[in-house]
Amino acid sequence: TNEDQRLEEISNLLIQYSLGNFDLQLPLSSDGDDIDAIIAGVNMLGEELRHVTISRDYLSRVYNSIAEMLIVADISGVIEDVNAVACEQIEMSKYDLLGKNLFDFLVLKGPKNMANQQELLIVQKDKMVMDGELLNNSNLKLKCNFTTLRDISGEPSGILLIAEDVTSKLATEKLVIRTIIDTQEKERNRFASDLHDSLGQQLSGIRFY
Repeated sequence: TNEDQRLEEISNLLIQYSLGNFDLQLPLSSDGDDIDAIIAGVNMLGEELRHVTISRDYLSRVYNSIAEMLIVADISGVIEDVNAVACEQIEMSKYDLLGKNLFDFLVLKGPKNMANQQELLIVQKDKMVMDGELLNNSNLKLKCNFTTLRDISGEPSGILLIAEDVTSKLATEKLVIRTIIDTQEKERNRFASDLHDSLGQQLSGIRFY
């Protein structure tokens, strides 16, 4: 019957939605019956799913285009999400990292106890910056920015880690410091040489005279 056909069309449309085809919609009939009400609801569902998917995909692109490592973990450190840079640096896929503890891959220069780290996050107004490095690559120096995530009631619910690779920055700073020290040492030597060869000789000549 016509009703069976329309119900089958609704079923097929829902299948298309499950496959990600949210642009499809069914036309309403002129009857304005209960099936039309169902079709209108399903069409609205498709529009909402399309908007949510666009927002999710946009956020995902932004999330994975950030140059720093981004890791979202629950309050005990269990990883819930990571971006592409984190996977690349840790050398594990996203699905291999999910469910693992963040501090199995990260070494921090500071408190080693997870409970203490949680307390520090809460005490320091939800933010904490520490130096760290990855267990699989100790040559990679990180500046780790921890932020406590909170639920609607304000209770701590997770941790956001933004880890910046500062290896080259630290190397540049060491080079600058080394250059400054070398320059100061050369200036001292030049000044000492001037005193010995110029002023020292003049004083000796005056004394001799």
